[in-house]
Amino acid sequence: MGATDRRDVRSRLYLLSFLDEFGPIYALYTLWFADHGIDAATLTGVFILWAVMQALLEVPTGALADRVDRRSLVAVAQALRAIGLGIWLVDPSVRGLFAGAVLWALHTALASGAWEALVHDELAATGLADRYATVNARCSQFANLGILSSSAAAVALAAVDADLRVAGWSTVVLHLPAIAAVLLLPDVRHVVAEAAAEDDDAPDSFVATLRRGLEVARSRPGIARLLAVGAVLEGFFILDEYGPLLVRDRGGSDVLAAAMVALIFGGLLVGGEVAARRPELGARAAGVLLAGGMVVTAAGLVTPSPWGIAGLALGYVGLELVWILGDANLQKALPTTTRATVTSVRSLGGSLCNAVAFALVGLLAAGTDATPGLVVGSLILVGVGLVLFGWRTWAVRPG
Repeated sequence: MGATDRRDVRSRLYLLSFLDEFGPIYALYTLWFADHGIDAATLTGVFILWAVMQALLEVPTGALADRVDRRSLVAVAQALRAIGLGIWLVDPSVRGLFAGAVLWALHTALASGAWEALVHDELAATGLADRYATVNARCSQFANLGILSSSAAAVALAAVDADLRVAGWSTVVLHLPAIAAVLLLPDVRHVVAEAAAEDDDAPDSFVATLRRGLEVARSRPGIARLLAVGAVLEGFFILDEYGPLLVRDRGGSDVLAAAMVALIFGGLLVGGEVAARRPELGARAAGVLLAGGMVVTAAGLVTPSPWGIAGLALGYVGLELVWILGDANLQKALPTTTRATVTSVRSLGGSLCNAVAFALVGLLAAGTDATPGLVVGSLILVGVGLVLFGWRTWAVRPG
């Protein structure tokens, strides 16, 4: 495989990552529902149901991704999210919110596990499996760049008082090039087939794949602890969801709300850049960055000024860094034939933690103010950073 082909594969992955997250409505959809009478408590209730639904689907769809073309699953996931967004725009009621959330949960379940495995397979097919940490960090950066760009578009739309429907329907339409981009990736199913041919114990059915993936996740302590930390990070990666509402509740304009979302995702870009440049960074150093950033986040959340929400950006630097490096060490250790299944176990835990996080926000919310629960969530992430600081290393022996 030539250098040009390798660059082409990486470029396609980066393009898909950008398109997957580019949509102006992502920065403002909570305001869409707020404008139609849905308060923070109701929104959080649906978020909890969303997380539970996703949890129920995670591992079975992960095992499915180890049996079929992963590109097709990611493409179907894109289509389901587009349909869900359309339902939200047509019916911005609790009923419509729930229906769209169910489809988005199915989208996330199908894509999680399948996406990381697909990236790894695409790199393995071109002899670049050892570059997974850097390439996946770049993919995350392009995804966050997509969110940042769409947030800038949302700022522009809010500045001219455009109807939020414009942001919504443009996001639905933008799913079409994303679906095309994933289907045009090279077919690398032979990577799994070759790994199965070399493994005498390779699972030969959906049930066997599911059983073996669960066994790998349960029986190997190094993998288990990476799955546990990843699940907590996934579950409490929700602070940005409430960003626009936090800004509005503190007297900020919708323009400032969109700008703050852009700033928060700028923090993700910085975290991704550090991960790409320092893929060998130790768990202790990453833990310090996570804990320190989340302390700043908690301080910003309790500040009455809408500008205090900018503190979330620093917290997200550490959160993104730990997420990327933890995932890279996990993928390095996983068997190819059950890679998506085991990764989906982490997403299952993430969905359950997600439900807990949203429940905390809902129970502690004061009207439309989600601050108390988010402060608790940020302090839990401080604890994760301290746990990482106690590790000598997070590397796992490949199996």
